[in-house]
Amino acid sequence: MIADIADDNSLSFKQIGGVIRFTLEGIPAGCSKFVFIANSQITGDFAVSSDAERTISTTDGAENNSVTITFDASDVATEKVFNIPVPTGRYTGMTIQLLNADNDVVKEVSTIKENTVDRGTLLLMPTIAFITMNGTGDGTAAVTIRHNQAGGLADALSGNASSITSLTITGEINSTDVITLRDMATRTDNPLTTLDLSGVTIKASNDVYYTSSSGTEYSITTDNTIGDWMFLECTNLTSVLLPEGVTSIGEAAFLGCSNLTSVIIPSSVKSIGYAAFNGCSSLTSVTISEGVTTIGDSAFESCTSLTSVTIPQSVTTIDTEAFFTCSALKSIYCKPTGVPTLGTKVFDDINSEYQIYVSSESVTAYQAATNWSTYASNIVAMTNDASGNGSSDGQ
Repeated sequence: MIADIADDNSLSFKQIGGVIRFTLEGIPAGCSKFVFIANSQITGDFAVSSDAERTISTTDGAENNSVTITFDASDVATEKVFNIPVPTGRYTGMTIQLLNADNDVVKEVSTIKENTVDRGTLLLMPTIAFITMNGTGDGTAAVTIRHNQAGGLADALSGNASSITSLTITGEINSTDVITLRDMATRTDNPLTTLDLSGVTIKASNDVYYTSSSGTEYSITTDNTIGDWMFLECTNLTSVLLPEGVTSIGEAAFLGCSNLTSVIIPSSVKSIGYAAFNGCSSLTSVTISEGVTTIGDSAFESCTSLTSVTIPQSVTTIDTEAFFTCSALKSIYCKPTGVPTLGTKVFDDINSEYQIYVSSESVTAYQAATNWSTYASNIVAMTNDASGNGSSDGQ
């Protein structure tokens, strides 16, 4: 079967069929062959039926379900387009392979989604943007996920996930990738401990990454959010850098991550959800950036290694038990000059020598405010220290 594609994407055929177009980006260096593999015969002898549909069917003779195209290996950085003439019909499985000069498979992408090719049509497949991984040989890997391939982390790791303990990702991720990350961070042998998501954009998807004992299913429902229960009880994680651009941290997102030692809440975050970091008992450093407005119920409850925290000027609400039973918490630097709404028991059962430092002009207002008044004797003025690491006046 021969097909010709004009500049306007119109088709002409010597025999009746269609064309599948693949666009590839980020082709790895050294690749020189593109292989398309279908679930049925696409080359060989075909017969055109005489009915109104004029479909193509296979006949006896040479046949093959793959097409190989050779291209210039020295020009792999640019986008490449491959047009494959195929018989009409339904394609329930397609595989793309990139081979090097020795015919070794360098990259492989498969799909089980059904695609239909009608006669005289051009089927445009989604752009395939190949993922690269650079390992250091010591269990550390930097993974790059290109802009349109959220859900491709498992493929990007190319079977190396079990040996990676430190991971940096840029690009888009979704719930499918969270499944991979959770598997890596909860395994018994050689688990993932360090995760850098600072260059990631989070996309919503329906794949379930966690199911509770009551049967509640969790996935990322909104773009640019750390989903509810996203890293719940990933006890091997010691360091996580959150994405710039994330607007909220969901319920119990890091609950029970008992080895997590530090966290920086980006300035893009507006709310920290219920129990988001509850039980992170090794957490010694928390940076809540300017921009956060709400610290949710029990958000940092039982963070028993936390000794100091700074509440930025932007915070307007600190909900019930937000820092309850943070037994080592001794210094609370509260920057808002307007008194935030405070829930009950927010600072109960913390270090007995704790002090809450506020601006000198706000001391009286804090001491008199609802629920703040419970801690009135421990609310003192702080010196003008922009970092928040101030001390009470006269000390």
